[in-house]
This record gives sequence, structure tokens and C-alpha cells, in this order.
Amino acid sequence: MHVSKRVRRFFTIFFIIALLTGLMLYKDPIAVFQFVELVSLRLKGVRTNQTQNFYYFEKNNCESNSCQCVLLIHGLGDFAFTWSKTLSSEKLNGTRLVAVNLPGSLESPLLKNESDYSVNSLSKLLRDQVLELCESWVVVGNSFGGWLAIRMAEQDMRIKKLVLNAPAGLKKDYSHITEYFLNPSISEAQSFYKKAYANPQPVPEFIFESVVERAKKVPVVQMLKAVTDSDYVQSQIKLDRPTHILWGEKDQVLLTNWAQEYQNYLVGSDLEIIRGCGHIPQKECFTEFEKALVKTLKIN
Repeated sequence: MHVSKRVRRFFTIFFIIALLTGLMLYKDPIAVFQFVELVSLRLKGVRTNQTQNFYYFEKNNCESNSCQCVLLIHGLGDFAFTWSKTLSSEKLNGTRLVAVNLPGSLESPLLKNESDYSVNSLSKLLRDQVLELCESWVVVGNSFGGWLAIRMAEQDMRIKKLVLNAPAGLKKDYSHITEYFLNPSISEAQSFYKKAYANPQPVPEFIFESVVERAKKVPVVQMLKAVTDSDYVQSQIKLDRPTHILWGEKDQVLLTNWAQEYQNYLVGSDLEIIRGCGHIPQKECFTEFEKALVKTLKIN
């Protein structure tokens, strides 16, 4: 059977692309996944932008002057991609979503001094550079991002509401997870993954190799070392703004039995325990998280 040169060329190019993709997937699968995710987000209208210290994703769902700005802050060692489902949601009409990458995550530059990574310093940077994009905000934070959200809200009345997904900030013993951040290894990454998800899926070891290499490049150690006693949530905080706390029933990173204590510190907040969910509701239990966010935003 005769095969035209055009067809042969097509299959040659296809084979080369498939081979290169396979090599890239094996060498740095996280980069490949993120590239695919970024393309998908851009097809859905998500754009990238930046301030002096923060690279961020933005999805503008506003159709009129009546618009709610929503800031999404990821957890320690994570990226703004954790909010991909939120950015892609079709139920968040009338919102301007801004998912920020903390310093050292993706294209966000590193900070000069270790002290700049403290919770108070990072929250001030976010207030000064990101909150200026809108007159008022709803801030959503996961884990370390929830901790930042609280400190931001204490100092800035532009923040009108908070949604906190298993927020960090209590002065507790974190030895069950800190080894992964301080000395990342494949075994520690696998252990952390099992603690973070209620229903962890099988993941090839080469994926964890890539995760560990990424973890070594993110300034997590600097963030942990920069924490001072003044950063912790240790006494009652009267924010006098609606605050909804979400906590996974099977969270083994920030333990579920800490949730009630956290709510007691945030006077006037309400707490929702999500059954069958781990540490990252915006990824693992998106339906429940989306319902809570829609309710907070009062979207019909």
C-alpha cells in the first residue's frame, strides 16, 4: 500500500512529539501537568498577571459594575493551581477571582530576607500589592493561606468575608508533617500525600521524585523559620465579619480535632466539617467547597 510523503511526515512528527512529551513527563511530570492545566485554564478565560512580588491567575466573571472580588491563597509549598476547579467554576457569576502564587511559587520571585517570609510580613505584602486591585474582598485561604487571610483581615477592612479551608496558625506540635518540608524525600512526600487526602489515589514513584525536586525550590523552610510567637493565633480574634471555616473530617495534616479550637478563637465564625474529605477541600471535595463559597458570596 502506498503511503504519501505527507502522511509519513505527519506520523514522523507525531512520533517525535509523543516521544518528547513522554521524556518530559518522566523527567518533570509536574511541569507537564501544570502546562496542560494552564492551557486548560486559558481556554476557560483565565489570565495571568503580576504585581511586584506576586504572580497570579485571574478569572473575571463580572458582567456589570456589581462585582465581588475573591482572593484565593494556597497553602505552604503549594501553587495557585490548587484553585483550578474554582477558577473554572460556572457557578461563580459576578465575581473577579484572583488566585495568587506566594513568593517562590511558580513565577513569583523570591524575597530578599528570611524575615520577609513571616506571616505578618507576607500578609502585609498581600494587603499592599493585591488588595489594591479592588475596593472590597472576600478572601479564601487554605492551610497556611488561611492563616495569612486572618492576619490580613485583622488589619484591613477591605476584607468583608472569609472562607478558611483548614487554616493553619494554632501553636501546636507539627512534627508529624514538618520533616517533609524541612528535608523533603520521596518517602516523606508519599507520607504527606496520604495525610493530605482522605482517599489518596495510586501515584507512580517518579511523580514523587518530581514533587520532591519542586519542594526543594520553594522557600518553605524560610517561611517556617520566619514564624514568631506573634504570628500564631493564640487568643480570641474579633473580626466582626462573616467567617466560614471548612475542615475535612479525615484531615491528618492539620488535625480535625483542632477545628473547634480554631473556631473558638475566631469569634462569630461558623464551622463545617466535610465528611470523607482531607486537607484540601478545594481539590478533593470541590462540590462541598463550591456550595460553601456560593453561599458566602450569596450567588443565586
